[in-house]
Amino acid sequence: MVVCKALGALFLVLSAFEAARTLSRTYELEILTIEGYIELIRQVRTEVDIYALPIDEILKRCDGELLLRCGKEEDKTPEDLLSLFSGAGGKRIKDKVAYKEIFEFCSDFGHNYREEELKRCDASIAMLEARRDVLRGDVHNKKKMSYTLALSAAAALVILLI
Repeated sequence: MVVCKALGALFLVLSAFEAARTLSRTYELEILTIEGYIELIRQVRTEVDIYALPIDEILKRCDGELLLRCGKEEDKTPEDLLSLFSGAGGKRIKDKVAYKEIFEFCSDFGHNYREEELKRCDASIAMLEARRDVLRGDVHNKKKMSYTLALSAAAALVILLI
């Protein structure tokens, strides 16, 4: 009976540790996704500035790995930014400010003149870089808190159940 209790307690602590690790990975994935969109917007800005290409051509020229970091799910290249963002990319970003900025950029892109699009790209890049820096500063504290809470809850359950 004691062995079963000890094994149960061990599995409870291990599952709490794994839950905290999963949470930590989601924090990192959110930052990587925002960085992917920063890089994508930079590339979009360059392509619009130099070649004045439409967005579907720009996305075809993009690196596949970059599109995957932005949330591309399918094998085919997305036709526009909004379809790219409405996939996994939008689901990965939990920060409301970054989500709103990327969503507005993706939904508004292509409806203005070239100069306005370039200004919009610059403004979005600056805002997303600022948000990314804030999230990077918070990620260490969030990871620490998730491990602390998960392991404390597991320890409390072990004490209650034994």
